[in-house]
Amino acid sequence: MLREVHAYWKHESLDGVFHELAVKTGSRTARIAGHCILISDQTLTPYHVQLRYAFDADEIEWFDCRLGEIRGDDMVRIPYNRSVRSVSDRLITIQWKFHVGFGEEGIR
Repeated sequence: MLREVHAYWKHESLDGVFHELAVKTGSRTARIAGHCILISDQTLTPYHVQLRYAFDADEIEWFDCRLGEIRGDDMVRIPYNRSVRSVSDRLITIQWKFHVGFGEEGIR
């Protein structure tokens, strides 16, 4: 989905995902957040995913993904061997570089 919406992702991908937060937020909904590895330079950047799976099908019916914290004019890229700042307590204050999603959160 990132590649379909943002040209940057045509030449970038994720190598690993480390969750700091994984919470069931409703009967078919979840929130996951943490850091992921950018494959091009093996640095870390934060991500936040929320989703709801369908009641009667093997599919995701609502999905919201935010990735890459903006600091100044650049996306935060933390060297893999460094400690990272917590993401879970900053989810609503992070300025996200990329956002993709589909479906409607309120429809059940």
